[in-house]
Amino acid sequence: MSKRSFRRRSLAIREDYAEKLSRYAKSRGMSISSYLSDLIEAAGEVEEIGVYAPKALREAKLLYQLLSYQMVLVPLEYLVSSCEGAEGASLNVVRKIAKTLSMLGVDSNMLMSILLRNLPYVIDDGRKFIITKHERTDAIVGIIKEFAKTLGLKVEDSKEILIIHKIKS
Repeated sequence: MSKRSFRRRSLAIREDYAEKLSRYAKSRGMSISSYLSDLIEAAGEVEEIGVYAPKALREAKLLYQLLSYQMVLVPLEYLVSSCEGAEGASLNVVRKIAKTLSMLGVDSNMLMSILLRNLPYVIDDGRKFIITKHERTDAIVGIIKEFAKTLGLKVEDSKEILIIHKIKS
């Protein structure tokens, strides 16, 4: 293990944040300094790959919530090939998950951004997601559409394009 050099720094943070950090560190058997060092090191690793660390943490929180529904990450190609027509029971599961996440106060815009991140033919113009329909993604687009509607997002559907309007923040 490489030897680290340390330099004392002062940091001004809100009192309630300091109390939370103290609790978090203590619950893990760590000092606040060690806890913050780990947090900053991890944030640096995320920033080095070009991802804004606070956004990554918020998305990770959302992923943990999704994982509590026994969701798994599945390659898009597999999903497309095994999801021929999202009808009936599968859409009911989608509705239940979306409704529960909505009741938990999950950020609908961030959730849709995560769900659409690796889907081809998607444009995020800041106000809406524009999804060009393609035979390769028809089944998934049906699931995404149902998810968005259940979250209460405005959805416009035409033969070639699906538009999901973001909630104004």
